[in-house]
Amino acid sequence: MIRALLFIATTISIGVIFPSEVKAEVILSSQDENVKLYGQLLSQTEILYDSVGKVAFEDVLQLPFNARTADLVFDPYKYEAVWLKIVLSTEEHNAQSYILYNLDQNVGSLTFYEKINGKWESQKAGKDIPFYKRKIHNKNVGFSLKQNAGETRTYYLKYEGDAFFRMWPRAVTVATFIKAQHREYIFLAFFYGILLIMLVYNVLLYFTTRNRTNLYYALYVLFTALFTTNGDGLLFGVFWPNTTWINTLIFYVARPMHILFFSAYLISFLKLKKRLLQITTLITVGYVLFTLLELFITHSHVYFYIFPVPYLWGAVAAYIKRKEGYVPAKYLFWGSSILAIGIVIGTLHYTGIVHTNFFGYYFMNMTIVVELILFSYALANSYAYSRKQKEKAQKEVIIQLEEKEQLKDKVNRELEQRVKERTQELEEKYLEIDTQKEQLEQQAHQIMKMNEELDKLNYALQKDLKSERLARSKGKELSLEDFKLIYPDEFSCKKFLRELKEEKGFECSKCQNKKYKLNLQQHNRRCTKCGYVESVTKHTVFEGFRIPLDQLFYASYLVFKYRKDISSTELSNRTGIAQKTCWNVQHKLLEKAETFKWREWDQIIFVTKVS
Repeated sequence: MIRALLFIATTISIGVIFPSEVKAEVILSSQDENVKLYGQLLSQTEILYDSVGKVAFEDVLQLPFNARTADLVFDPYKYEAVWLKIVLSTEEHNAQSYILYNLDQNVGSLTFYEKINGKWESQKAGKDIPFYKRKIHNKNVGFSLKQNAGETRTYYLKYEGDAFFRMWPRAVTVATFIKAQHREYIFLAFFYGILLIMLVYNVLLYFTTRNRTNLYYALYVLFTALFTTNGDGLLFGVFWPNTTWINTLIFYVARPMHILFFSAYLISFLKLKKRLLQITTLITVGYVLFTLLELFITHSHVYFYIFPVPYLWGAVAAYIKRKEGYVPAKYLFWGSSILAIGIVIGTLHYTGIVHTNFFGYYFMNMTIVVELILFSYALANSYAYSRKQKEKAQKEVIIQLEEKEQLKDKVNRELEQRVKERTQELEEKYLEIDTQKEQLEQQAHQIMKMNEELDKLNYALQKDLKSERLARSKGKELSLEDFKLIYPDEFSCKKFLRELKEEKGFECSKCQNKKYKLNLQQHNRRCTKCGYVESVTKHTVFEGFRIPLDQLFYASYLVFKYRKDISSTELSNRTGIAQKTCWNVQHKLLEKAETFKWREWDQIIFVTKVS
């Protein structure tokens, strides 16, 4: 494939860069040199550069011009204007009418000066000038020459603009001009017709299939049309003849957007991933940023020469995907390769490195048409490829299903046999299990009775043990360790308080509701009506203290046992509570004991009213 591509590229390049000799018609004669059809006015043209753009025409007439010996590209960042001086002569018996025009339609402003009846008059045309002001309503920037037979006349051209363009003045007869323009309009109508069909077709496909590849391709075609019309000037005269700023907008927007959507189409169509996706993204972002940098900051035309890079990479990526087995990628490979060749030839032609004929001038447009046709065919082929892949996958699934069905039948037969054998074994085991089950149930029943009796005995023992310890606590002093055997932690203390309070019942202090919901973790009670939460220490002597409840229990036990015979300092040493807190506890407990005439320690815990 690569050898075939190189052969085609070489053949096309030779035909474009070195075009065959065209039979030329002698139009004018000046200084013994002929100006041929599509031949540039070289020796007949002199040049003057205006770096500031303030040289008046009257001063230009007095200034010396230099001989022009090569094609020129207008650089708006080097000079504001360029003046050309052209001297033309006609043969004695030549009475034809002539037109002087610039072949490159990207001219911003071209002012034409000619002397009529001894007075210099001027006309203006170009992308920066409204279309209706042109004397010749044609996409090319041209002017009529009032040249009589046997007459020699001098003309001046002033080139201005904010973008790069080639200064290509041509002098042809009106008949030749009309013939050439007729050929160009037919070609451009065919070119833009193809683009319009591609655009509309892919937009309709997108709304039908919701396939983003079609949308990216449609936008790529749109910006391709805008990009190319910036060079041929056709749409300017048809759609926005009086709005010149659109030409500038298209110049700055169309080129980067054109490449951006080409890359989006490339990624979506080829389904690029990992390394290929990273390289494509890097090239695209780099190209767009470099183009914007060139246009707005560095102000050079180097971006012309990197224009083929995204398409060359597109051809490489398509070639890689084709090698991986994706058949439709070959059409994208051919389309990208052909367009890259067209861009290279167009760039060489545009920058004046090579001279071409009509075929070479519109060679890039021709390659764009070929590329779009190949891209469209690639899309269609991708649908067919996907359909074939689905059909192939469906056939494989059907074969797999048939194999699975056969395997399932075989397995089912084996399972049925095993089930029969196993069922017989289970039936035998079942009888044995029933017998064992009856024996186990009898044993479980006996164990349950024994557990019930043990629980009763354990409960009685615990009750007797607690009663004995409480009795001991009333008779002699209990150490902290002995006391913790009765109330080991704060949870048991809270449980004891909660059980005492449950004997008294519940009445919400906020709404007098009698029903509550118990929290077994904190042993507090929550009113079912207003939601008020009553702490377990509420209405007890322990309300308001912020020390562990088991320490308070032991402190209250010592206070009740010794009354005023134990100091707060000794109470602090024995309980581990701060001395000041021990004093408050002792004072409060003794006051309550005196008020309610408590006789037993456990009576001191719960009070019906807290003052």
